Amino acid sequence: MQHAEQEMWVLLAQQGDEKALLQLYQCFQPALLQFAFRLTRERSSAHDAVQTAWLKVLQNLRRLEEPAAFKSWLYRGVQWAATDWLRQRNIEESRFSSTQSDELSTQEKPVSHGLDALLQQLPAEEYQALYLFYYAQLQVREIALVQAVPVATVKTRLFRGRAKLKNLMENEI
Repeated sequence: MQHAEQEMWVLLAQQGDEKALLQLYQCFQPALLQFAFRLTRERSSAHDAVQTAWLKVLQNLRRLEEPAAFKSWLYRGVQWAATDWLRQRNIEESRFSSTQSDELSTQEKPVSHGLDALLQQLPAEEYQALYLFYYAQLQVREIALVQAVPVATVKTRLFRGRAKLKNLMENEI
């Protein structure tokens, strides 16, 4: 979906057009699920995070003043929902005994191969910046909105992430 087309669908959805909202949902849902899964590492949690983000979109879509910011706004909502889920999981795990938390941590672990395994070794901010830039194809200014940091910080995270990834790849050989 091109930016102009996306903005048109956002404007129509803000006016209550259900078909426009469905179009946005169909366009972004797969990528959002993948992003959430990379943050939470659990399929059910990823679905919950994305569903929470879409609910907030439905509640607040009319307040969005810049339709061009929709994509980054949506990714940020998923990031918040996933972060809330991770925070809640950490609280719950601290309440369980070590045996019970071992059982929870063995559920639905992703299989990591090659580049994905190397990416997971990066610090969270750099991993997320690289993911949003290369996989989600967000622009640097959009990533800045998602991560709530200045554009220069995103550029630094991308630079450092690429350098660390290159180093990891060279050590693999």
